[in-house]
Amino acid sequence: MPHQDSPLKRIHWHPFRNAGTETIPAFGVMRITGVENRNGVAVYTVDKPSTTFQRLYLINGPKQVAAEGYGSGTFDVTYALCSSSASPAYGESWGAKHSEWLLFQHRPGFFILGGYTGDGAAQRAMVRQLWTVDLDVPVEQRRASHARLKALHDADVLAHEAGVLLAVLDRLVGVPVGFRNRADQPLEGDHVRHDRPTKVRRHALEVASGV
Repeated sequence: MPHQDSPLKRIHWHPFRNAGTETIPAFGVMRITGVENRNGVAVYTVDKPSTTFQRLYLINGPKQVAAEGYGSGTFDVTYALCSSSASPAYGESWGAKHSEWLLFQHRPGFFILGGYTGDGAAQRAMVRQLWTVDLDVPVEQRRASHARLKALHDADVLAHEAGVLLAVLDRLVGVPVGFRNRADQPLEGDHVRHDRPTKVRRHALEVASGV
């Protein structure tokens, strides 16, 4: 437990036992494997994060804990170790990774608040843990999914604008035709409806989605 003069003293700390075979570093991210009753006190058992996704992880306090040793961890806002592969910045999403005590960038689970300090294996930042339903999907797959969604959105906007432009051109040449808006509903004042803008929009979406 942190000393009474520590800036971490207001955090709610929970006792745990290191059920793994490695020493848990200070501010390490721990996977909860169960709970034990020790003299009427609930004590978490913890180990290194694995390939099995968890919605909550326990964060170790400012002291390392040897295998089978006891320590104190928290779910509150606190410092957590962060991979030195990137510098944590406010607003970023970092998360646990298989066989690592650290948080890694572009993964779900933790919101970076700031307070970046340390370097190398001791690099850490203040984090707030988030309840998440995201799966521990490889970062490359998540980035591809996000890019695909953005392409579909951009194609939708572009196709809508193209449809409106076609309808305006039809009006300029004196043909009383109508067109549909983005909700696929006719706009007021149209005498005749045609679906050319809708077809343009559909084609752009098919191109963006690879159909």
